[in-house]
Amino acid sequence: MSWEVLTRTESGGLINTWTVSEHGQEPRPEIFATREDAEQALAKFLDEGTLAAAAGALETAPDPEDYVIKSAFPYQVHRLTWTGIEIEVRYAPAWLGMTGPGRDVAHLEIETIQPQRAPLPITETGYRSHFTSKAAVESYGGPLDFAKAWIEDEAASPEWQAHQAAHRQMSLF
Repeated sequence: MSWEVLTRTESGGLINTWTVSEHGQEPRPEIFATREDAEQALAKFLDEGTLAAAAGALETAPDPEDYVIKSAFPYQVHRLTWTGIEIEVRYAPAWLGMTGPGRDVAHLEIETIQPQRAPLPITETGYRSHFTSKAAVESYGGPLDFAKAWIEDEAASPEWQAHQAAHRQMSLF
């Protein structure tokens, strides 16, 4: 299960306004693997806001009542290790809550965690967003097996083999 911090807004009610911005990628909502991680991030944010307000850098400190921690639907967070690379697989089996015939849209985010943003056969940047059907993911046994099969299939490609050979070969120039 994953977790998010929701912020009370005047026009939209409670929404996830916390984002992660990576170089070259669109900002995406920040999702935490555990409730404790979300609570720690929120506590740090509130403490920093209180200090900033006391120092005069903010007019008022953030109000804890304006924040709620709840389970982040629909993403599940999983980890796998492939050839020594730790990979996080985030999976939404019913992306945006869409279900029913012709609306079986699932979303996968695959990102290398250690080493951070290391290339994979399916992505040069270490991050890949992929839309597919829930049925396709389930046909492999779930998001981890789907991701692993996809990575291993692409690892057999001539392009990835050439990439691997180039990284093993030392260059004098």
